[in-house]
Amino acid sequence: MSEIKLATEEEHIYAKVIQQSNLDEHLFVLQFTVVLSKAMGILNALCRAG
Repeated sequence: MSEIKLATEEEHIYAKVIQQSNLDEHLFVLQFTVVLSKAMGILNALCRAG
């Protein structure tokens, strides 16, 4: 399991790499294991902006 720290917050997100993309070696599929509610809001905003 890896920890991802958001640059703008003191929230911690824990995720496990499930697989590497077949199309781009720099892309991975993650399974989030622990995400606090404030961090979830930030992730959702990033997904909508992306």
